[in-house]
Amino acid sequence: MNPQTEPETPFFPRPKSLKSFDDGQAALTAYDTRVAEIRERMKDKDLTVSTVRLAPDRFVVFVDGPDAYAPYAVLHEAGVKRTAYETVTDGTIVKRPDWEELTNLDGDVLLYVSASGFESGPDDALEKQVTENPLWQLLPAVQAGRAHRVDRGPWQSFHGISSANRILDDVERYILADE
Repeated sequence: MNPQTEPETPFFPRPKSLKSFDDGQAALTAYDTRVAEIRERMKDKDLTVSTVRLAPDRFVVFVDGPDAYAPYAVLHEAGVKRTAYETVTDGTIVKRPDWEELTNLDGDVLLYVSASGFESGPDDALEKQVTENPLWQLLPAVQAGRAHRVDRGPWQSFHGISSANRILDDVERYILADE
């Protein structure tokens, strides 16, 4: 296959930042190797991870299941265990808990995205508003000091292999950090 002349497909888009098809294959192979190594390290972890997107007037939980949105499929592929509330067997992609249901995010680690708009100012203000709420303070990961804001770019606007690697960076930084 010549990436300069062959059409893109949804399954293997022509790499725009890579010089050749071989570079794309090398990037995928490196990703597969990395995710396998992380999955092996996760086997020894007896912990669960919760995730949530903070949005104005609502929460969005992207679940682990057969139709998981790409960043959360990467978590699954890396062997990250989600809580029972965040794991489904049907086609559910998101749950939208209210403040009271937020207590279902009882993972040992909490990764969250603050997404109030396209500027960091509103995102920061939203994060402050939510994280200062007494109900947020009751979450186990918050109480344990293991709640971490992650970059919205790869978590909300997933763009292939580079975003997948940034998700794995967060797994290593926030979940595997205490090895």
